[in-house]
Formats: sequence, C-alpha cells, structure tokens
Amino acid sequence: MHLSAILSAPLEFVGIHSQRLNAHDQHTIQSGNHLAILYITKGNASYTLDNLSSPVKKYSCILMNNNATINLHALSTLEYTMFTFTGAGFTATTQDESQQPVYVVSDQLRIIKHYLNLIVKENETPFSVKDFILTQLLRCVLTHLMGYHTVTLVKTTASHKQEDIEILKKYIRQHYMRKITLEELATLVDINKYYLIRLFKQHTHFSPIDYLIHIRLEEAERMLLHSDLPITQISSAVGFKSPSYFTKTFKEQNDCTPSEYRQRFAFAN
Repeated sequence: MHLSAILSAPLEFVGIHSQRLNAHDQHTIQSGNHLAILYITKGNASYTLDNLSSPVKKYSCILMNNNATINLHALSTLEYTMFTFTGAGFTATTQDESQQPVYVVSDQLRIIKHYLNLIVKENETPFSVKDFILTQLLRCVLTHLMGYHTVTLVKTTASHKQEDIEILKKYIRQHYMRKITLEELATLVDINKYYLIRLFKQHTHFSPIDYLIHIRLEEAERMLLHSDLPITQISSAVGFKSPSYFTKTFKEQNDCTPSEYRQRFAFAN
C-alpha cells in the first residue's frame, strides 16, 4: 500500500449525489472527469460495463475512474450515494498491467459506510473549514480501501503524470549501464509497478524495460561508430550481461549485427 500516494495526491472533493431506483429501473452513470465512489445503501442490482454484467448488492462500493460509464439495472428497490472527487485514480494491486475503468469492493465491516456518512453530514454544515474536513475524511476512505482491498491509489493529474515519466526517463538514461528493476522504478516515483507500465507506455510508447534497452542500444551505436572498443566490451559497458544477447537484440533493432553496423556506418561518420 502506497500511503504516501494518499497523502500527496492533490485530492479535491467535488460533490455528493443520492439516487433511488425502483425495481427493474435502469440508469446510466458517468464519472466524467472525476473519480467516483458509488455506494449501494439499499437493494440489489447489476451493472453493465463493455457488454459484461456483474452483480452488486447492499454495502457494495463501485469505484469508477475518470471517464467511466456503467449501466445500472435495479433488481429490487435500489438506493445509492455517489461521491465524486479529482486528483487521483484507482488501479489494481494484482499483476494486471492495465488500469480498469471500474472496480467493485464489498464493505462487509461497514467502515467505508461510516466515513461516507460523516462526509454526507459534514457536507451539510456551513463551516468555513468544511472543504478541508471533507478531503481528510475522503483520505480515510481511500486509506481503508487500499489497506483492506486489492486496489491502490495513483496520482492522475497530467502534470504529475508527465513529471513522473520525466523522472523515470532521466533515471534510466543515467543508470542504463546497470540492472534496473520495475520495483526500483516504482519506488522512485511511488506508484504501483503495474500502473507504472501502463503510464510509461502511454507517454513513451515503450514499456520501462523496452525503454531501457532502447537507451542501451543507442549508446552502443554511438560507441560502435566513435570508438575502437571490442564488441564484447561495448556489450558489457551498456549493461548487457551476455554478448550473444546483445548481438541478438541489436540485430532485431537494426537488421544487422554490431560488427556489420560498424563496418557499414563507421566511415560515414
């Protein structure tokens, strides 16, 4: 659980909306540009996402990321309250690299319900510090979700995303000659490693490891053209453990071996 992600996320409470549906009613719910926590307070329902239906019942929490849309079908009289905010996003703590639009968790101990009820009551007060209190209560909800369920919180504002990617790219360029792990990179920017893969691909079209290999091969090309070092030494210098793996990877990238690359382009430089 990345507790610091909760503490550092620029959360901003947006609003609360309650809804009652009769049995067999259907309702489309959109999160828009917000993150939404939809809490079922009464009844049973199913929700449809990408043509797949899943059941939800009383004390279920539907977590909706930005721009998510679900169709809710009430199986009995249904009541829910939807809490929206910005500055964060949910991703799974499993080995699924992609961030899903929707997650469902069960609040069997009613702890989430307790905090959400406090948010409802606090939202009705005229106090000048209301927004601060609402945000802190929201952090309590998120802390519980991350501590007891298979979801984690990630920063989602564009500036934070780009900043994290630039930090990772710079770090890889500075340390490409040694082993770099996903866990190391995830710790560097304090986000889940599986979300890191998705985010990095989104911004660079490379996975972090593919980007590392790309940087290594770029440096190898430079050394092949501007030095007389043996290929085995260049392979080791740019971080490849095996000369044979270096040659194989280099050929896949350049359609020629390192020796052929040197012979073909050295004189042109």
